[in-house]
Amino acid sequence: MRDSGITHSHFAAQKTKDAVVDRFRESGGRRPDVDARSPDVRIVVRIVRDECAVSLDTSGESLNRRGYRANPSEASLKETLAAGLLLLAGWQGDEPLIDPACGAGTIPIEAAMIAGNVAPGSLGRDFGFQRLHGFDRKRWEALLLEAGEAARNPVPIRIEEATSPRPWWPGR
Repeated sequence: MRDSGITHSHFAAQKTKDAVVDRFRESGGRRPDVDARSPDVRIVVRIVRDECAVSLDTSGESLNRRGYRANPSEASLKETLAAGLLLLAGWQGDEPLIDPACGAGTIPIEAAMIAGNVAPGSLGRDFGFQRLHGFDRKRWEALLLEAGEAARNPVPIRIEEATSPRPWWPGR
């Protein structure tokens, strides 16, 4: 909420919830039961200069949660950013990779997934759109199967730490 007469996010959230619940009660005759901590569908409300935009969150959990970490913790580099940096650099697995961060292994893991043509989201994570009315589970499963078949496994790639004595940047 920015530059708006509504200044308290809890008030906006409560009014949004009331409106949705009232609409369900009017059309279906009963109030839906919603788990506040893990709702089936998340409604996003953005208010700027007294104009309100309402949308559905079709992603669900944060997109940087790829599904390959058993106990994801706060990392200095999000998985989506690491993948984006690799793609921006044009890295495709056909040359050695230097990991300048040498931390939790996010860059090498994302690099291996890119080189292996592993589709983001194909490692078992859930998306918000899977709980929407009209979701085609058979089509989704076919897409996952197609992504699995497109994956190249195993993929030999060379990854070095930035502390390697060999120079790794151009012109050195």
